[in-house]
Formats: sequence, structure tokens, C-alpha cells
Amino acid sequence: MATSGPWPPADVAGDFTLEESWALVALVACIIPASPRRGLPSAADPAILRVILDAASKQAAELSSALRGFAGLARDDPHQACAAFRQRFPEAARTLQMLTAQGYYGDPRVMRALGMEARPPFPRGFELEQGDWTLLDPVRARPAF
Repeated sequence: MATSGPWPPADVAGDFTLEESWALVALVACIIPASPRRGLPSAADPAILRVILDAASKQAAELSSALRGFAGLARDDPHQACAAFRQRFPEAARTLQMLTAQGYYGDPRVMRALGMEARPPFPRGFELEQGDWTLLDPVRARPAF
């Protein structure tokens, strides 16, 4: 992947080097690619990426070495490089997947595409169907730990 272009801008990269930021961009684009058919952006969309980078910078110490390791992986096939990253850095991959999902599904465009109001869940909340509360009985019956 080339490291030129407008994204990510230096002021957004936060605690990551430019190389680490570009690795993060490539990984989140692989985690959630664009869906032109549904009109959805990838997780590397600038507005979504800004949220992901901000959240990831709080865990920069944990992620930096893995992101640098991704830069050393083959770039001919991005999906193969992402799969290699998951195998080589499973904890960092799980963290990035969680941060990517949180940033992506909080984006108003994505929420609207999913048929949800593009708003925070509070203060009005969302209606939830009532489930079978007896499913929790085994948990309630177990001794405290």
C-alpha cells in the first residue's frame, strides 16, 4: 500500500506513526469493506476512520508493534496480509475488530442503512422485545464468585 495521499492526516494519526496509521487504514478496510450495492462506505471512510483512530490511540501501546508488523507482511493480496495479521497478532486483531465495529456501526450513514434512527440510544432509548427471563435462572442459581 502506498503511503501517500490525504489520509490519514497527521493531526488524526494521534499516537501512531504514519506507517502505523496506514497499516490501520488497510486493516480496517479489510475488516469492513465498502458495499457499493448497499451504498455503505468501508470502515476506512474518513469520518469513520477518525473515530476508529481516536479510539485506537487510547490503546496505542498495545497496537503499535502489531501495526508495524503488518507493514512487513506481503502487500500483493490485502486479504492474505490481513489473514496473516490475524494469525500473527491475534490480540491486536481482536482489538482492532472491536474498535472497527464500534466506530462503523455508530456512523449515522450505517445506522440509517440498517433502518435505525441515526441517534444515540439515550435518552429516548430503543424498544426491545421482551425475552424469556427464565433463561437467566441457571446463572442466578449459581453460587457467587
